[in-house]
Amino acid sequence: MDSFERFRDMEEWVCNGFLPRLPTGVLVVLAGRLPPDPLWRADLGWRDLMKVQPLPELDGEQAAALLAGQGADPTSHRELLSFAGGNPLALRLAAEVAAHGNTDGMVWTPSRAVIEQLLSHLVGELPSPAHRRALEVCGQTLDTTEDLLRAVLPDEDATQLFAWLRQLPMLIRRPSEVVSDIQQDRHRRQHRQVRRRKVFGLATADVRLA
Repeated sequence: MDSFERFRDMEEWVCNGFLPRLPTGVLVVLAGRLPPDPLWRADLGWRDLMKVQPLPELDGEQAAALLAGQGADPTSHRELLSFAGGNPLALRLAAEVAAHGNTDGMVWTPSRAVIEQLLSHLVGELPSPAHRRALEVCGQTLDTTEDLLRAVLPDEDATQLFAWLRQLPMLIRRPSEVVSDIQQDRHRRQHRQVRRRKVFGLATADVRLA
């Protein structure tokens, strides 16, 4: 069963009502963006039978193979990988557009349609306008904390919004903050650019001094 996070209201029934009725030896795979409810671990019968397997992002070689399999132009792989990283969904969406779009002589960049479709799949339906604003805050900052949300959105429940952000699959969770994968990658790229500019500036200064 895929997208199991959409059926969280049924999780207790699946655990205690549906699965115990299946024949012995049946393998059941529940795939979702959220970890299993603690009730699975608390149940002595399920604790030894279940296995939770996090799925990491694709590495560079795997991501390149996915793009090739999707028919993306090899000359656009660098831009596609820079945009999507190792996220399989982002890679497929970007590769689909790049494979059917006219990019002759152009550097590929994600269209608004690609970004909107990707966000709709990653985030799903937003519970409220406040959740949208919290997500927008997270998209503009490298590190998002509960105190930051409280300062930016003083009329909203920062504790509840922060807890919601922490369970989103595309955010990196730390003890008191969340970090957007996209923002972290952007920060790294900007840092490398600044370092290159500084090295170039120093090299130029050395030449002038010489």
